[in-house]
Amino acid sequence: MAKTACTVPITQIILDEDIYPREGVSLKRVSMFAENMRDGFEIDPIEVQIHPDYIEKYRILDGAHRWHAYKEIGATEIPVHIITLDGLDPLLYAAKKAIGPPPVIRRRGKKHCPSGV
Repeated sequence: MAKTACTVPITQIILDEDIYPREGVSLKRVSMFAENMRDGFEIDPIEVQIHPDYIEKYRILDGAHRWHAYKEIGATEIPVHIITLDGLDPLLYAAKKAIGPPPVIRRRGKKHCPSGV
């Protein structure tokens, strides 16, 4: 899987709900991102792939809240990572991004040290 960083016009980015597994966009979260952007904080680029059905368009794999926030502040171009999935299903990729990494599970109780330590 390859990743290319660049800036693209916001009008070329599409939220394809067929592959974007979120149940909606939180306006509170969008506002938080927009406020941080206005205050000059650096925000991670959104992840997109070249849209298979539209010429010169990209579809969001991860970052719909950030995309909406860029629209809210009137940005005309935004930083993206263009992801080449190399055959990986875009829905599966987007779902894994939505779920995040698995939690770290630690045992409660005393740590057992090896003998002699």
